[in-house]
Amino acid sequence: MLNANVVKDGTLVISSVGTKLNSKGEAIDEDTRLFLELVVESIITEIKKKKAPLA
Repeated sequence: MLNANVVKDGTLVISSVGTKLNSKGEAIDEDTRLFLELVVESIITEIKKKKAPLA
């Protein structure tokens, strides 16, 4: 069984993705790139909140 944390603002639906990403998966559409950065920042912020101290 896996536990999952749902991250607020941690998902993004990209309509017409074929026109917004190149063959390497890199965002070529500026708005898409900005939204992806926000999603990644939200996930990183959540990870930092949940990070257990090292023993």
